Amino acid sequence: MKTAQNLDAAIDVLLGKFVSEKSAAVCAVLTPIAVAAMAITFVFIGLSIARGQHGAPIKETFLRLGRTSFILLISLSAGTYQSFVVSGLDGVGASFIYAVSGETSFAAQLDKMEEPFAALGESLWSDATTGIFPNVALIFAAAIVSLADSAIFSISIGFYVLAKVSVAIVMAVGPAFLLCAAWTPTQKYAENWLGQALNFIFLKVLVTVTAVMLTSFASQFAAHMLTETDTINIIRAVCALLINCIALTIVVLFHPQLASALFGGASIAGVGRAIMHMLLWTPQRTRSHNPPPARPNRIGNASPSGPTSTRSNAISTPRPIYQNLALANLRHQQSRRAP
Repeated sequence: MKTAQNLDAAIDVLLGKFVSEKSAAVCAVLTPIAVAAMAITFVFIGLSIARGQHGAPIKETFLRLGRTSFILLISLSAGTYQSFVVSGLDGVGASFIYAVSGETSFAAQLDKMEEPFAALGESLWSDATTGIFPNVALIFAAAIVSLADSAIFSISIGFYVLAKVSVAIVMAVGPAFLLCAAWTPTQKYAENWLGQALNFIFLKVLVTVTAVMLTSFASQFAAHMLTETDTINIIRAVCALLINCIALTIVVLFHPQLASALFGGASIAGVGRAIMHMLLWTPQRTRSHNPPPARPNRIGNASPSGPTSTRSNAISTPRPIYQNLALANLRHQQSRRAP
């Protein structure tokens, strides 16, 4: 009976439909907001250029606009977002799972590990009901085996499904946070979203690795008991199996804490920040306790009729060509107001 595989297949269908529908709805809602934000951005850039207050070179300005357009293309197109972002992050988790466990399907591996428990329970139940009167001790032992099986396997598949649902919810609202990467003041929200998505993905990887390892130990215990049922004290053996399964279940219950400790926890946002900066070709923000250097006042320090000071100021602090006309007009107005 492939319980884990059937549950995993049903959850995949449900979550795939949920992510595709909700992410498309979020993209549709964000489209007018993004258009208005881009219009405001172009207006402010144009005004700063017209006033001579735009100090960035033209190349950097066009590069930033191109980067913003690329982000808008990914975050506002549901098909592009699902093809690149969702599939890419899911591929990262699947690659890690295959690298550390050698298995592509966690549910299939879990069903394979459960076979010794099912065989042991069926063997005990068959032996208990063969005679005229049922053997109460063997029935009790079969019940303990079923309890041990349910304890470890239900918790393992439960945490795996929890990690998959968490990843699906994060992916469904992803376009809203990915759009925040288009502007510097809101870029931190995109970094935090990416860090949280990686945290849930690595939680799924950790659940897969440890669950396969722990259930393998319990399965070997059950398989050994299945071959030695006639020579061992079956009640003590199944009680020992139950104790081992409870101990392994306690380890499985601490998967979120282990994921936070191993894969970053609070610092996972730093990983997301680094990846976001690499994708957007922007330098990382570094905190500095030193005060920012004072910028020279080009207008107030220039004399009304001194071309020498203007020339030396232009040589020491070069400025874009399109600011020369605006600065010349301001100096001319200042010289006319001077007594």
